[in-house]
Amino acid sequence: MEKDVMKLVDWLNANYCKSDLDDKFTLKKGRKYFKINNKAQKGIGESVYAFINTDGTILKPNSWKAPHKTPRGSIYKEQDWSKVCYKYGVAYINGYANY
Repeated sequence: MEKDVMKLVDWLNANYCKSDLDDKFTLKKGRKYFKINNKAQKGIGESVYAFINTDGTILKPNSWKAPHKTPRGSIYKEQDWSKVCYKYGVAYINGYANY
């Protein structure tokens, strides 16, 4: 499971971190979820990009510690990553990007 989540993190870094000023995506493992963080290269800023549930669903963060319960996609459907994961966050339920 962790290897599959790491593939998503690598995909995010390859597609959205093209310069030294872009944020980098990192992975942290928690008790219930994997947390993908968006860490600033310059400065100390860090925010939650997404949570990944134990069954592989991608969840939009509701706060620093908890995800929204509505799934947005799956880490096992690589063809859908570009429809769910945008540079600045996971897609809303209605499909609009938050950029």
